[in-house]
Amino acid sequence: MDLLDALQADIDTVGTTVEGPQGVKTNPSVVEARQQRVVLARLVAALGIPVDDEEDAVATRKPPGRPRGVYGIRGAS
Repeated sequence: MDLLDALQADIDTVGTTVEGPQGVKTNPSVVEARQQRVVLARLVAALGIPVDDEEDAVATRKPPGRPRGVYGIRGAS
C-alpha cells in the first residue's frame, strides 16, 4: 500500500505521460501501479481478507464452481 501511495503521488506530480528520447510515453509509475494493484488484489483474495467497500467485495467474490484467479485457468483444449 505504501508503494501504491508513492506511485500515485508520482503520477499526481508528473502526470500519466512523460517525455523520453523517443517522444512521449506512458509514465512508468502508471504501469507499475497497475501491476501492484493486481498483486494486491490477488493477495487479498488468496488470504481471504474481507474488503470494506461493497463494490470491491462483489469484484473479489469467487464464482461457484470456478477457479479463483489466473492461476486456476487452463489453456483451451
